[in-house]
Amino acid sequence: MNSRNMAKLLAALRHSKIVDRLEMETGLSYGVRVFDEGYDGYNEDAGYDLHNSRVWIDGEETDEWLLGTCAISINCDGKNVGHYCGDRVALISGARVGYGEDEGEIILADARIVRWLSTENDFVATGSISESYYRDLSFNFN
Repeated sequence: MNSRNMAKLLAALRHSKIVDRLEMETGLSYGVRVFDEGYDGYNEDAGYDLHNSRVWIDGEETDEWLLGTCAISINCDGKNVGHYCGDRVALISGARVGYGEDEGEIILADARIVRWLSTENDFVATGSISESYYRDLSFNFN
């Protein structure tokens, strides 16, 4: 997902207040994660428990693990997140345990996929999220 679409997605999520409402209902934190084919969770359904992320140094993956899964904060403006490559994007939840090295990056413990998002979804194109979309997201927690 390119920076422009990520910025639109994050702005739409913030504007809709969906994540604020979900955080109040569940006590969890939420972020957006970009998935590339071959990585943990890429072919999984909503509800899938994600593995912790690895530490990266100078663009190289190490054998060291973080205390959770990396995600992009909903509060990030999205302008500098174009370096996250992948063709699938998901809203994920977990307990916030810290912040990553990258701008807008958060680390979520016990993270799971809440819902798959994509650049084809209406809210990315229009910049708005409907109330029915919120109800669909909430369904994953009942």
